Amino acid sequence: MIDVELPEELIQFGLPLGRLRLETPGDLGSVTFDASFCADPAATLAGLAHDAERRQAALSLAAKLFGEAARTLDLPELPEGQTWIPLAQEGPAGL
Repeated sequence: MIDVELPEELIQFGLPLGRLRLETPGDLGSVTFDASFCADPAATLAGLAHDAERRQAALSLAAKLFGEAARTLDLPELPEGQTWIPLAQEGPAGL
């Protein structure tokens, strides 16, 4: 266990990065330093991209701290005769 009080946001930041872990799942009071991070920090951080649970935790924290982004595009008006070429579309296969 860590003998200092860490803010909840710091714990939520350290968990998905692999720096911290919970001895008791769901109990932020049981946080410990995950020493395996020091053995191979690059692999631990790369695991964030491959672990859906860690990735979702990081995205949830970012949304909590920074808010949700507007899902609109701020595109300038085009001169007459020009058009935008769509690269993606909204829906299950797009944005």
